[in-house]
Amino acid sequence: PEAVTAAAELIPGDGFGLSMLCGAARATLAGLGHHGPSTIITGFSATEGSVSIQIAGLPGRWFRARAHQSLDERGRPLAAPGDLGLLMLFGLGTTGDRLRAVTVAESRRFEDPAGPRPLRRPGRAWRRTRAGAVSAAARPLPAALVEAVQRNCDIADAAHAAELSLCNFLLQMREYYRWQQGLGFDAALARDEVGRWLAETESRWDALQGEPFEPLPLGAARLDPFDLDAANAWLIPRGWVYGAGLAGPGRAGFFLAELKQLERELAAAPALTVQHAGRELARGLFAPPAALQGRTVVLRHASIERWLWERYEAFALRRGDVPFAAVARSFGLHDTPSFLAALPRLAALQSRVLLWHEIGEHRAARTLEPGWGALRLAVHDRRAALWLRAVRDHLADLRVTLPALLDEGPSEALHLWFSHHEGAHAALFPGLADAYRAWCAGDGGRALRRACARGEAHFEARAQELLRLADADAAARRLADDSAICSLGA
Repeated sequence: PEAVTAAAELIPGDGFGLSMLCGAARATLAGLGHHGPSTIITGFSATEGSVSIQIAGLPGRWFRARAHQSLDERGRPLAAPGDLGLLMLFGLGTTGDRLRAVTVAESRRFEDPAGPRPLRRPGRAWRRTRAGAVSAAARPLPAALVEAVQRNCDIADAAHAAELSLCNFLLQMREYYRWQQGLGFDAALARDEVGRWLAETESRWDALQGEPFEPLPLGAARLDPFDLDAANAWLIPRGWVYGAGLAGPGRAGFFLAELKQLERELAAAPALTVQHAGRELARGLFAPPAALQGRTVVLRHASIERWLWERYEAFALRRGDVPFAAVARSFGLHDTPSFLAALPRLAALQSRVLLWHEIGEHRAARTLEPGWGALRLAVHDRRAALWLRAVRDHLADLRVTLPALLDEGPSEALHLWFSHHEGAHAALFPGLADAYRAWCAGDGGRALRRACARGEAHFEARAQELLRLADADAAARRLADDSAICSLGA
């Protein structure tokens, strides 16, 4: 790995360095000792009617198999299979499954010149990491499925985009435009093009007003779009993940993304499964970075990166003594290129913070559900809904997230958490910012730990009081009362 890193640092940022980097990577992979099934091809050779491949960690061995006759774009036979023959042999997107069969001598098509070897473990081509993660190569999805999910996203946006304030609507639409056009955060946006796209999007939403959500075409079945278990039972083994749920009264959200990683048996929460969603094929305007669905935590890495970009962009316009300033100093964020260079590390840290929050949400559910979810969906007053969300967030963070970040660090994680302690959350617990400043001044976290204990007791009592009220209107009135606010005074 050090050889690849050194080569990457020496290579300039142009296309001429690609061959050198590929060579360095190939040499490094080829020399690794064999530690089990591998799915990385380091060498490829083709002759008429056959292909041969080399696998990482097995230097000197060629695996051969007969290949289908390759055709050019006009349907004429090619003299040798070439790369097309390799794709036809395995099937695009399924190489992870088939290559495992090659390297453990289960394949009936490839010949292993070293002869059969003992099987490690039969089954699918899952790769389990030390952290208990599971991943697989993504396979192509039916276009009809992607279109159905995106249409459902559009139907949901048509019904609820108007509920956003004008400022939030324009900010979210700008980033939605970036996603739809495949533009990076540093890409300059042409005002005229964005304006035309905005008009076309709103026109499409107008045409979708009142339309029902479409079923999902998965294999031979047509599933209810809210049947997460059935949809993901089909998608996850193929390397994809689907999300659907209600963010508020009648406000649905959907997404379809590449599955980056699947984690089970977390030390801090053995009952939870964590789905790491990567590149998104379908999404709506509302794209929360994390969610808890039953015993599954969903982390949407594309949304996490967008959230960080928006946070950095706002900070860059008005730098000041705010929590994100400490993050910027630590990660060296002085301009857009430096932010983009640091984004993978920032996103990994933010993912960790969000995971602790969702673990806290799961623990909060033990005393709040099933009543809390029903109450949240019954409250239609926008301000009351925000405060209701903040009460549960505080319970999760004061009970789990903040104590975990104090215990485990790093300090940047706490700065990141406090960089979005604002709005209803800050209004409900104004003293928490003072405890944060005491931590920054070097009190070792003593004030924060006291604040966590005090706040947890306060918000648990308020939550139980809200659950005992007769209806949602009574809950909204109680949330507007000063008794909802947590004070650190005597």
